[in-house]
Amino acid sequence: MMAIVLAVYVKPDTRTNNDSKLFWGVNLTILLLTLFSVYYAYTYVKSEFYVKKVYEASKVGNHRKAIKYCDKAYSVFTNTDYNNVPIKMFRGVAQMKLNNLQQAYSDLKSAYNNFPYQIAVLNNLGIVASQLHEYNDAIAYFKQSLYLFPHYEKSLSNMVIAYYQNKEYEKAYIALLNQDSEKPNKQYKDFKKGLEKLINK
Repeated sequence: MMAIVLAVYVKPDTRTNNDSKLFWGVNLTILLLTLFSVYYAYTYVKSEFYVKKVYEASKVGNHRKAIKYCDKAYSVFTNTDYNNVPIKMFRGVAQMKLNNLQQAYSDLKSAYNNFPYQIAVLNNLGIVASQLHEYNDAIAYFKQSLYLFPHYEKSLSNMVIAYYQNKEYEKAYIALLNQDSEKPNKQYKDFKKGLEKLINK
């Protein structure tokens, strides 16, 4: 019996340093992936919680709180809500409501850089650019929005205003005619008449 024990005891370890490194490498990789998965899940749940807070704050006009909640919801891994709308867009709109136009423009540009085909981002960027008197930029954003969705009434209306503010009355008139004249807003007819007078001066 002692001979068997000794034979087992003195049996040489056939594992090499490479085997040991591989063992620890595999286990370390598994550990890191597990930790990342846990962190990602936590970040996602946290983001969803604060996105709902953003909606609630925006609904009651508490834009400062909306900005605060946007900051808590946003991360490298969670930069949109569950409808794929950029969180930075909500932040930009809240800043716009507070008349922080430069910060609003910065937030919306950040959203645009990551999501250049988001119509709402383009429309809001155009609005802020107009408010900053950057009418050519505003018109470019509205055009891009309308290229993606040709009958988006908000961008059409905003482009009319941007052309008007830039004193491009004929282009404003053409853009106005592209709106749905069968369902005009209250100002449609008056604005149309006003543009006709300016063009025919």
